[in-house]
Amino acid sequence: MGLFSSLYPDADAIQKGDIGRVAGLLATFAAAPMARFNIRIDGGELEMKARAHAVMGVNLPIVGGNFRLNDDIHYTDDHLDIFIYDRLDKLDMLIYGFDVLAGMAEDPAIPHLRATTLEITCDPPLPVMADGFDLGEGPVTVTSAPRILRVITGS
Repeated sequence: MGLFSSLYPDADAIQKGDIGRVAGLLATFAAAPMARFNIRIDGGELEMKARAHAVMGVNLPIVGGNFRLNDDIHYTDDHLDIFIYDRLDKLDMLIYGFDVLAGMAEDPAIPHLRATTLEITCDPPLPVMADGFDLGEGPVTVTSAPRILRVITGS
């Protein structure tokens, strides 16, 4: 939810070779607001408030094409890994983006939590995205559903 969801359409197009979308990406980055997030984890076991550009819940270490967030994220651990980009200004977010691309994603200034359920509201409402699909603007609730997908493959 937030900045990364806003940037995704242009970033994805650029990654696929549409360099003409760079201006849109930069304009979106410049205009993106910070928001007041209310974050509730595991039905209220932990409740937090944050002033941030983004909150991300993932179950894989890589997002987008080449953005490795953390080597300690495992899709088999039945949890969502949550990153809260709290109190980082846009310059900090830009530096973080370059660090991620360079393989240095872990930053002690960015809280990393684990949960099975994540509920987020924010003011102003910000874009929400899941697996590259625009889900509109928040609020959002995400729940880890272990072993819910069964796949049959050939030999």
